[in-house]
Amino acid sequence: MSGAMFGGDEVGALVLDIGSATTRFGFAGEDTPKSVFPSVVGLAPSHHAASQDSVPMDTSDRDLPSGTAGGAARRSRKSYVGTTTLAVVRSNVDLAGVMQNGLVEDWERFELLADYGFATGLRVDAAQHPLLMIEPSWNPRESREHMTELFFEKYNVPAFYLARSAVASAFANGRPTGLVLDIGASLSSAVPVVDGFVMPKSIMTSSVGGDFLLSQCAQYLEKNQIVIRPSYMVASKQAVALNAAPKWTPRTFAEPISDSFHRYSKQLVLQDFVHSVLFCSGRTFDRDSVANLPAASFEFPDGLNISLGADRYRLAETLFDPETHADATAPAVSVSSRASSASAMDATSDGTKDPAGGLAAPKPIGLHRLATAAINSCDVDVRPSIGSSVIVVGGGSLVRGLPERLDAELRMALPAISKLKTVASGLSVERMFSSWIGGSILASLGSFQQMWMSKQEYEESGKAYIEKKCV
Repeated sequence: MSGAMFGGDEVGALVLDIGSATTRFGFAGEDTPKSVFPSVVGLAPSHHAASQDSVPMDTSDRDLPSGTAGGAARRSRKSYVGTTTLAVVRSNVDLAGVMQNGLVEDWERFELLADYGFATGLRVDAAQHPLLMIEPSWNPRESREHMTELFFEKYNVPAFYLARSAVASAFANGRPTGLVLDIGASLSSAVPVVDGFVMPKSIMTSSVGGDFLLSQCAQYLEKNQIVIRPSYMVASKQAVALNAAPKWTPRTFAEPISDSFHRYSKQLVLQDFVHSVLFCSGRTFDRDSVANLPAASFEFPDGLNISLGADRYRLAETLFDPETHADATAPAVSVSSRASSASAMDATSDGTKDPAGGLAAPKPIGLHRLATAAINSCDVDVRPSIGSSVIVVGGGSLVRGLPERLDAELRMALPAISKLKTVASGLSVERMFSSWIGGSILASLGSFQQMWMSKQEYEESGKAYIEKKCV
């Protein structure tokens, strides 16, 4: 049995990376993904969708084979995907993500993201392009086989490959061995990679990630009686002095706005707040030590302008010391993750994989402790080589000062690793899209052409063969 030979450059291989917050889709060999959009899908009953004031993505059944998961549901509901489409104010539309604890939870919405990526994001015929899919490093067999079956059966791709996200990120940074600390939206993970292979028994996860930080900021603002009014609520506003009450005119709507749309809109404001204001101090937070450090101001969509001094550092400190500085009562605010709305601080798992092969709900563990635990769980012989390349990636890593603080903490926690080094690209896009970039490089290599699982191999051996082709 032999499959067809494919080379990424000759056939235009595609790379797809669906994360908890964003979906990245593009062509192998390119530096960045061509299409990046939220991993959020809005669904509405068809009788209501007809009255909406924008054009949703086309989800007709012309390309849905019989038995496709979610096909029946889509016949009665319209879907809304893409940054621009999601920004349009709608009522009675349920916005939600596809992931829970880093794994696909909603396969219907997963397919809709892929539909949009092929048809609108890249405008390509999936049947003409091999597809490399980035998968979570702890992706269970059932999910891997489902992905394989989906892309061969529904999209009719000529070849398919599943690449572990940590391996792809390490590859993007030119490191075959190292620890990939991925600070994502729904969780953070520390994954040891040795000679291009994931060490599954040493994977550690934490609920301390981007969504966790958004929740902490939302709770802080609420306790300070600051109401987040997203842009869609504001018809007009006036300039006001710092910390003065905002002067704004509300926008009126004929129908009530869905709760999920309001949460999604607030989430976008909180993301701007985090990126504009928060800063990790160079050492363990102490209010007196940061008292003289620069403050930062932030203007909300309704015109309210506030300034944060020590609290901008304290909020960022929850990434390293959630036990001390995080608010255990902070509710979930993100619609991107399908995790429970209960506080992340309520989780009790030790952050490792559960016996069923999936991922147990992680508990809040500081980033440096997470990385230290993962390294120490590896064999003594490989710890120095893994610790010499602690690769920091993910959108959550863009909080200013984070790589420097992490490096300082790890040097104190791991004195036995004399050549410890934290690797964090100075380009934000390289950290945000690291796994996609690694997949892009991999799929474009001439030597990779024998790695693809071909359609012929799928038809002869079935979906279970992916376990042998993609280790």
